[in-house]
Amino acid sequence: MKNKKEGLQFNKRGLSTIVVTLILVVLSLVAVGVVWAVISNLLKTGEQQSSSSFGQLFISLTLQNVNLKTNGDVDVTVQRNSGTGDLKAINFIVSDGTNSQVIKKSTTLQELGTNTFTLSTSDLGNVGFVKEISISPVVNTNGKETAGNVVDKKIYATADAIKNMGAVSWWRLNGNANDELGNNNGNVVGNVIFSAGKSGQAASFDGTTSNYIRADSVNNLPLGSSPRTMLAWIKPAGYPDPSYTGVFAYGTMGCYGKGSLLSMQNSGRLSMAFWCNDAYQAGTTATLNQWNQIAFTYDGGTTIKFYINGALADTESLSYGQPAATLNGPLRIGCTDDPGRCFNGQIEDAMIFNRELTANQIAGLYNTDLSK
Repeated sequence: MKNKKEGLQFNKRGLSTIVVTLILVVLSLVAVGVVWAVISNLLKTGEQQSSSSFGQLFISLTLQNVNLKTNGDVDVTVQRNSGTGDLKAINFIVSDGTNSQVIKKSTTLQELGTNTFTLSTSDLGNVGFVKEISISPVVNTNGKETAGNVVDKKIYATADAIKNMGAVSWWRLNGNANDELGNNNGNVVGNVIFSAGKSGQAASFDGTTSNYIRADSVNNLPLGSSPRTMLAWIKPAGYPDPSYTGVFAYGTMGCYGKGSLLSMQNSGRLSMAFWCNDAYQAGTTATLNQWNQIAFTYDGGTTIKFYINGALADTESLSYGQPAATLNGPLRIGCTDDPGRCFNGQIEDAMIFNRELTANQIAGLYNTDLSK
């Protein structure tokens, strides 16, 4: 009997050991399964990340050329260098120093290929001109589009950015009468004082015919009926002439379109003249004793647009209904040559462009710190 009891106890202990062992085995298998699931997910995630990084890492793009067209569109030429990756699009990040825009352009550009992309004025939105442009690839990663990092960038100095817009002369009037673009340096006549202005220094005029800036020999300014823009910042102190005051002008001062003048009426409204073929702005006025950006654009026909402080103020037709016929001739800042109607106040950043700037471009110039 004793042996039977001992056998039964042994069998019970053996059975318990087996059950415990089986439970431990099952728990171990479950644990392995859980761990494997975690590892598997990590491996998949790592694979996706590696694939994404791979796709971005090996797509190399180069900005070859940036060309601003006369209608305000921007042509950008991009070269794809050697390297793998499924390129689906390119992001163009464009800035004028104040506003920026991301423009996505789909592409099938292959390795070592080159393509020119047009960024239209509608694409650019409120970006007035190109001071900085960057590109980044958009790649296909596991069926999803992923934007990569910036791979190339161009940054333009303010003078270069403005020159790219079609500027042919820019008189900063920051302590001297030099042309920032080097074409038409001026000389001070009389007692023109350079004092603190809006973005640096400005030239101060007293409204008399004795004090102004003159350049007798000028080059590359728009002649004939060529489109143009004349723009300046002014701080008028008064209206010394009962008719109008000349801000700046060039060309032959003769009737029927021989010169080109940006001026201001004694009401504070803008005017312009091709001499005996003129236009006068209605509505908004420039403010006395405050800085105002003023401009007119000419389309090459008979249409003039006036701008004050970056906004379109008026659109007018030339009084004779004829295109301009501007002849080459001296430049004056702060006074007209004949009959000598002169400006009273400060002028800085006078510019001439060989194209009709768009409203966005003029607004961009208004919002830009021209001292940088």
